[in-house]
Amino acid sequence: MKIYTDGYTIGKNPSQKGGGYVLTTELGERLHREHILQENFTNNEAELLGINKASQFASMGDEIVTDSQVAKDWAKNGFCKARPDLSPRAKEAKENIIFKKLTVTQVPREQNQAGIYIENNFKTEDGDLFGRRN
Repeated sequence: MKIYTDGYTIGKNPSQKGGGYVLTTELGERLHREHILQENFTNNEAELLGINKASQFASMGDEIVTDSQVAKDWAKNGFCKARPDLSPRAKEAKENIIFKKLTVTQVPREQNQAGIYIENNFKTEDGDLFGRRN
């Protein structure tokens, strides 16, 4: 199975309100969504949290698909040099990737089913799209 993941921030990046991430199937059906209320929440943080959750959801041999090269690298390396506070999440993702023999693939944004889901379904209270592209 392919699990697509994409993160977002509310408003700008970094967000003073928070953000989150979504996991979908390759048909764009939502598997999981987490909304996080946190100051200074970044898009890269959201992307890594999505990969980490996908690695928990995944079964042996599944594929995780993201549009974030940075978050993919963090998960594959098991640490975040630029954001040491996120290293425990990156380490957990790496351990799951190895143990479950997962593949992590990066695709262009327009091919990310989770990103398409976000764009089609998420609006702020003001009617603006969440800021995943900032």
